[in-house]
Amino acid sequence: MVRTTHLFFDLGDTLVDLRGLVPAMAKELRAYSRALKLNSNQIAQTWVRVTAEDTSRAQDASFRPGLEIAGLALLKALKDTGIEMDLTGAIDSVRAAWGTYLAGAKLCDDTTEELLSTLRSLTKSLGIVTDSDSSMVEPLISRLGLRQAFDIVLVSDEVGAYKPSPRVYLAALQKANAQPESSLFVSNSRVDTLGALATGMGAVWVRRGIIHSNSEGIEGAIVIRDMSALPQVIREAA
Repeated sequence: MVRTTHLFFDLGDTLVDLRGLVPAMAKELRAYSRALKLNSNQIAQTWVRVTAEDTSRAQDASFRPGLEIAGLALLKALKDTGIEMDLTGAIDSVRAAWGTYLAGAKLCDDTTEELLSTLRSLTKSLGIVTDSDSSMVEPLISRLGLRQAFDIVLVSDEVGAYKPSPRVYLAALQKANAQPESSLFVSNSRVDTLGALATGMGAVWVRRGIIHSNSEGIEGAIVIRDMSALPQVIREAA
């Protein structure tokens, strides 16, 4: 491994704790219909899962804006409930749930200002590479004060593709004036980690809560159980 000069991060559930999204959407569903009161959490969990799955599949000719994907995922989650909602209403519900989540949004517990400061001292630049709409990401980054800590932010709607498309990683590298062999991509997502490796970047797979950090490993990726291990990974590469 060559010295790491540029460090890129996935945003959701890597830097930012997204666990508040399920209760935020569940609250929105209960407000929409009393009939959803008992299974609002289950529907919200399905919505999050389907949104993630459909996002990774929305490439090239099938690319859709993130809000539209999330809205369609909500309609899928509601399919067997008997509750009627059109796409416009679903997107409005996604926006409302995001607003509720945003009010209490926070970084992951192991992502601290001190950690980011240390990482910045060890590299030339830090970047965020995220699958979403700028209209949703920018308020989140602003609310958490991340703009000051990162040199570049690449949102998928700038590229017209989502991870694991190589186009996303290559666009991030170009934006940061970085080379893949001296760059590391950090993510809690197996799919996104594989995508980074396929472009020639180094990759760190964050597996919080996993007792055996090398279980179900990814060939070529470094596995860590906590973000606090990241500075040592970079020092060893140097």
